[in-house]
Parts: sequence; structure tokens; C-alpha cells
Amino acid sequence: MTRESIVSIVLKPSLIAIVGLTPLLATNGDNLIALGIAQQAMGGTGIAHFTAGASATGNPALITQSVGGEFTFGGTFLSPEVDVQTQNTGGLNDLSASSSAKHNVIPYVALTHNLKNGFSVGGSIFGIAGMGTNWTQGDGAIGDSSIGDVGLYSAKTNLTLLKMSAPIAYRKDAWSVGLAPVLLFGTLNLALNVPDRNANFDPLSTSHPVDNGISQDVGYGYELGTTYQFKDAGITLGVVYHSAITMKYDNQLSAISREFGYGSAGTNFNIYSDTLEQPAEIGFGIDWIYGDVSLSADFKNIQWSDATGYKDFNWQNQNVFALGGEYRIEALSLRAGYNYAKNPIQISNDATPINANLPIAYQSTNGDTINTFNHVMFPAISDHHYTFGAGYQFTHSLSSDFAVVYATSPDVTASAKTVGLGDVTVSNNQLTVSVGLNIHF
Repeated sequence: MTRESIVSIVLKPSLIAIVGLTPLLATNGDNLIALGIAQQAMGGTGIAHFTAGASATGNPALITQSVGGEFTFGGTFLSPEVDVQTQNTGGLNDLSASSSAKHNVIPYVALTHNLKNGFSVGGSIFGIAGMGTNWTQGDGAIGDSSIGDVGLYSAKTNLTLLKMSAPIAYRKDAWSVGLAPVLLFGTLNLALNVPDRNANFDPLSTSHPVDNGISQDVGYGYELGTTYQFKDAGITLGVVYHSAITMKYDNQLSAISREFGYGSAGTNFNIYSDTLEQPAEIGFGIDWIYGDVSLSADFKNIQWSDATGYKDFNWQNQNVFALGGEYRIEALSLRAGYNYAKNPIQISNDATPINANLPIAYQSTNGDTINTFNHVMFPAISDHHYTFGAGYQFTHSLSSDFAVVYATSPDVTASAKTVGLGDVTVSNNQLTVSVGLNIHF
């Protein structure tokens, strides 16, 4: 059975549901700061800090700290606010628009079980990442392109990633090591409207849509982690590595880039590949427990500049710094944290025309086009994340968690003059609220 048939038969309904619900999840690049709710509340830490079932997604070695088993499920509500302003278009296309991709929900489920013989096993399904915008309404919608009113090309983009992992871990004294095979299911849809042109390449008042529907793929990878506990000091150290995973979304990036002139006769550039690789990550964490207090810190490096697809769009490696704390008062756990990761998107100043054979007035530069792709279609620029939350143990076998994450971005301005957008200024602020239920057995 092919990879595509597995996706279609087993997970296509879930993927379609998530695509409909989750147009944008970008926080650390296109990744959520963390998947588990307690991890989110504590600034995204989870490499050395144990959070029961959700640890299956942070560091597989941590599941050896499970006592018995735990089944956890819940959902995340996301409310992104992506705003774009264009200026210096000569009054032809100065605008202010807000993406209509708002108010989205994504579910998750995870299971861990300690086998009492040194081994622990688990499984999880999480929506792990995604990004996109919707400019089909308001000022972002394309107008009369013959007078320069291209809006934001009525662009609508949506990348969604769903991860299934099955960790197995072994503990010997203070050491634990864990390995998790990973299946990554992804969908991508890129759509926009492009001005029609006459034989002299002059734009007409009409436009045509470019939309090849949703493309999907499945990729394979692994996560490898280890921890070491200094029990007397209450300290746990953790290290984790997530492998890169190659994904290919047919007729998406190639089709959109072709509309902007890439790969055409006389062009200086080939069309873009449809491969979009999720980058490798390496992380280090420390957790300290003293009585009813836990303090945790993580460092991660996300290797965007080595990932096929992202590196073509000038994404740079991203260092992520996360801090979190938890204070336990009998059945109640109070949590808070902070997460910082510099915007990975580097503004392009490449003035090379995509097609030098066109009239000078219609020559789009490679830099302006890349800036448009990044800042209009995929503005993953949030950098500061402020987090808090709580957990409550209702009974020995039942508990609940919630988390709130507020992410902010700077106002980023990039040139897109030669594609009709002047100077583009974008911001991306987000509110995330997550709630989950945990069943211990």
C-alpha cells in the first residue's frame, strides 16, 4: 500500500477536519511552542520537565517517569490576528487589511504506560504545526489590476501538520533513554488571484484564480531523547533530537512560483520545488524540583536554514529560549512561563529580476517576490510568548489542565514594490487557550 493510500484511507477525514479548523498555528516559526497543555503553560518547556502523557511529544525518555498509565485528550483554541499594511504604492494599492483566518480549534490525544520492568510505552496524535492567511475579503481581495489595485492578490494559504508518534523508553537507575518513530501527515493549499495580461504584458482589469486544491503527503522521522536525574538535588537534565522530515505537496509551491515568473522563458530562476521539509531540532533542558515548586528551562535550535523549501525562502536557524515554573498547592497546580524565539524570516534584498526579458516596468525582483511569499502568505514572525495556566487533581484517577499563551510580534517591514505592494508591514499576534482532561490508571 502506498503512502498516499494510507493517508486517504486512515487519516484523510481527520486531516480535512483539521485543515478546515486550523488555518494558522505559527509560534516558533511554524511550530507551536509546545504540544502538551502543561508544557504550554510553562513557556513551552518539556525536555526535562515531566508532564505525564504529553511528555510523549517533548522528550520520549521522560515517559519512564509515568506511574502506571495515563490517557490524556483535549483541544486548543487559537485566535491569530495578522495585519498587513502596504505603503508607497503611489496611491494605487495602499491598504490596511486583517487576515480572516481566525478562531480555530484543534484536538489532541496521548497515551503512556509504565510496564514496570524498566520499559515504558506510549502513543500520541497532535496537530504540531501550521501556518497560513486568508486575504480573500476586504482590502486584501484583488480589484482592478489595470490601475494597480491588486490588493494582496486574494491570497489564501494553509499548511497543516499532524504528528503520530509511538515512543518506547527504558530506565536504568538515574538514566532514561527513549525513541519515538514518527509519522507526519501534512496538507498544503496555496491559492491566489493573478492579473490577466495582454500581449504587451499590460495588466487587464480582470484576474484569474490559481488554486490546485489541497495537496497531502506523509513523511517519516524519529525523536530520540535521554534524561538523567540527580534525585537528591531534585534536578533532571534532558537532551532531545527531532529528525528532519521531508514532505512534498504536489502543484503548490511550483504552481504559485510559476505565476510570478519563475521557470518561464528567459527567467533567471527555476520554479520552486514542491518539497517543504520540516526541520531538524536539537534541544537541552533542565528541571529543578524543590518541595512544591518546579522550575524548568529549555533551549532548542530549529534548523530552518537546512530545511528544503524553507531555506529557499530565506528562513534562518532559530534559537528558542523557554522558562517555566509550577507551584503546587494540594490538588491545585499553578503554572507560568515565557518563551522567546527570534523571527526566523530574513528579509530579502535581492534585486535580481526574475525575468529580465520583460519590460522594465513589469520586472519583479526575486527579493520582493520572496518577501511577498513570506510576509503576506506565511508571516511566521511571532517572537515573544507569555504563558500561564493551571492543573487540578479532582480524584486519584482524574485531573485537568488548561493553558493560555499570548504571542506578540514586532511590526516587520519589507519591500514588495516590484510586485505592486510597495512596502509591506506585517504583524502577527496570537491568543491560544488549551483545555485537557487526564485519566490515570
